Amino acid sequence: MNHPTLEILISTCGDGIHRVAAMLQAPRPDVGYVVSWQSDGASAGLYDGSPAVPAGLAERADVRVVTMKGRGLSRNRNNALRHAVAPLLLLADDDETFLPDAFDRIIDAFRRQPEATVLLFRVRTPDGRSPRPYPPALCDYARRPRGTYVNSVGVAFRRSTILPPFSEQMGLGAPRLGCGEEEVFVHQVWQRGGIVRYVPIVIAVTDDATTGRRLLIDRKVQAAKGAVLRLMHGRVGALLRVAKTAILAPRGHRRTMWHAMCDGMRAAREVRHEVWSAHLFAPLPDARPQCTFTAETGSQLAVVIACYNRAATLPRLFASLAATTWRPLHVVLVDNTSTDATPALCRRFANHAPQGMTVTCTTCAKRGAAAARNMGLQQVTAPWVYFFDSDDELSPRFFDDVMAAVQQTDVDMVCARTRMVFADGREKARTVFRRGGACDQLLTGMLGTQGMVFRTAFLRRIGGWNEDLPVWNDWELGLRALLARPRRVWLSATYHRLYQHPDSLTGSGFAPRLPHLTLALEAALSAIHHAAATSSPSSSSSSSSSPSAERRLRSAYFSALYARVAILSGHLRREGHPDAARRLMQRFAVLPLRRPRFVYNTLAFLTARGLPGTWALARRLC
Repeated sequence: MNHPTLEILISTCGDGIHRVAAMLQAPRPDVGYVVSWQSDGASAGLYDGSPAVPAGLAERADVRVVTMKGRGLSRNRNNALRHAVAPLLLLADDDETFLPDAFDRIIDAFRRQPEATVLLFRVRTPDGRSPRPYPPALCDYARRPRGTYVNSVGVAFRRSTILPPFSEQMGLGAPRLGCGEEEVFVHQVWQRGGIVRYVPIVIAVTDDATTGRRLLIDRKVQAAKGAVLRLMHGRVGALLRVAKTAILAPRGHRRTMWHAMCDGMRAAREVRHEVWSAHLFAPLPDARPQCTFTAETGSQLAVVIACYNRAATLPRLFASLAATTWRPLHVVLVDNTSTDATPALCRRFANHAPQGMTVTCTTCAKRGAAAARNMGLQQVTAPWVYFFDSDDELSPRFFDDVMAAVQQTDVDMVCARTRMVFADGREKARTVFRRGGACDQLLTGMLGTQGMVFRTAFLRRIGGWNEDLPVWNDWELGLRALLARPRRVWLSATYHRLYQHPDSLTGSGFAPRLPHLTLALEAALSAIHHAAATSSPSSSSSSSSSPSAERRLRSAYFSALYARVAILSGHLRREGHPDAARRLMQRFAVLPLRRPRFVYNTLAFLTARGLPGTWALARRLC
């Protein structure tokens, strides 16, 4: 079954179903409509006890009407979401008129911004005004101007596992909180790591009857404002804003507004309990891109897993691999001369692979994860390749999200945020900078092995894995990839469970592996020199279109690298190796830097004193 690219999720109730037909545009294969109809009290005719769908909707093949009982706008929107199957979704009410080119502009905006999770489009009133203040230019949600709010009409988003449901305790028809459900929805997406942007493109015409205009007269709207402020700004920030709103209210309304908004702040706890940890409705099974496994088509994606003496963790890995839902999938298992039962476990998994999964087992005699991964890369014929470690757990729908992203935009890399599980059971998501580049990779190592999916031809073009590096080889590969200025897209969610063991680098200290770490730092320096020698203005961005801009950018790379050296030397001092720290700083002292030397010496000093987050300070300086 072919699904549309964009679905319009129209929420209506009662006799409002008769207004929906006027909203529809001419049928087109890439646009569909899901009409969620709360049919209680509808005056339409009944057929076998069910309300009859108006003929103007029933005759359209691109329209699906799903009915439900009860009241509540948020319940209605959630019902539409449960029945949606398209990769792009747009919220709509039953009283708006879409501009003729609105759907083309929405699809094009997502194509131009493949990393975006939610895009907030503009609407206007019949006389050309905007119902709410709106940024005049493209603007990130985190940098929105003061006084800018979210209007549910014009909220478009991608299907993603980070999307929450709408709080059914908020919105029209809710018992206590009469609005604000769209504000909480968008803010929750942003808090979960989604990219939210305001787009200055008008897509529809609607009236000026926003719920927020009833703030002075409707207690449920006042309570909702208090709940939204509490959820977005915390207790103290909400109290300050509630007090300001009440003080500025006209006489006669101040006391009632204060009490109502404070009541809403108390109700915010119930809203948080309802949606704050809730996962997005899982995409329906037939919503995934369909691909039948045959010898002719082959797999579009291969995953390479290097294994060395991992008999204890391979069952966990294989269970998570079998639970993945994307097929066909080519799995390459590379044994790196293990001495335990690892080879036998790999062969057993290959012989009992799930349907649609092809497993290739091979051996690499050269020791090292980088060498084993390059050996696996030689076996790959799929256009996309991914590398995973043999002691971690895959997220079930990771490959589905990857392939959905590459089918929507032309990229060389797909990047993802991963989750670390520490030995004491704590979990932490890796810090990433979705707009960051090589400087961020140098300082933070935001792209690890499991956070990069490569176009196979691109990875081979940049040289694959550096087999001379026993450690930090994924950091160096991520750097080389970003220096090549690839077209890339970030997935919105956080994936996998990556287990840190006591014998990892962080657990054993830096001093014992300093020679290997120095090799990685020198390899990074060579990569910067190589990128500078081979870069051309025609392949770079507009910010680096002149020789002087290229020099500034190269100086930023050197400064970020030296800041990492300074932080490493601080760790060495903290471990009791001041001589090794001094020699390391001297080894890279010839680099041309953007800041005076004492700045980097200060970074080393603060790190040695145990100050956390020196990398964040270095990121601001470099």
